[in-house]
Amino acid sequence: WFLLSLPRLIKRLAPDLVHILGEGSVAWMPTPYIIAVHELPHLYSQKVVEFKRSLYASIGQSVSELFLPRTCRRAASILALSHSTADDLIQEYRVAAEKVSVAYPAANNIFFQVSNQERSRWCENLPQPYLLTFATGDRREVPSQVVEAFGQIFRQVAHCLVIAGKCPDWQKSELIAIAKQQDCAERLYFTGYVPDAELPFLYRDADIF
Repeated sequence: WFLLSLPRLIKRLAPDLVHILGEGSVAWMPTPYIIAVHELPHLYSQKVVEFKRSLYASIGQSVSELFLPRTCRRAASILALSHSTADDLIQEYRVAAEKVSVAYPAANNIFFQVSNQERSRWCENLPQPYLLTFATGDRREVPSQVVEAFGQIFRQVAHCLVIAGKCPDWQKSELIAIAKQQDCAERLYFTGYVPDAELPFLYRDADIF
């Protein structure tokens, strides 16, 4: 789509400017374009623990790593979604710094559609009150530091630490071991996978995320 179909479509429509909403690699583009970059694919692969990838996903990853640097350098402007990604673009892809702007992503609309009166059966069993963090095996997350910090203050608060997300066994064992060292293991609560519809309630009812 990005390499062949999109450029042909743009040539036919002849817009003044194209906004590519993600890390879409284009071999050529007949029109000036702006591209949004969440993170660089090769750095993502290094930092994220991935389960077995499909052939399709592996090919897509390889294509992105091959074409995205050139795509970014040819862009009229780049929207990086963090200062970290902006620095990566300049250092790793040799993109001119003046072409890169940081534009933070907004929260999904679902987080603003739940009233304080609504309740979730899924969240009924969560210990109250609670602090919230996520652990999904993604090495960009650092829930171990959150557990260590919680261990420093748990005797001063009434809260439990709710750890949400599909936490892999190796990470769960690591977090429990840290909590046992801090003597706060009984105050940890693992939710497992959280359905999207329950996320607004989960965040809303936490005293601190």
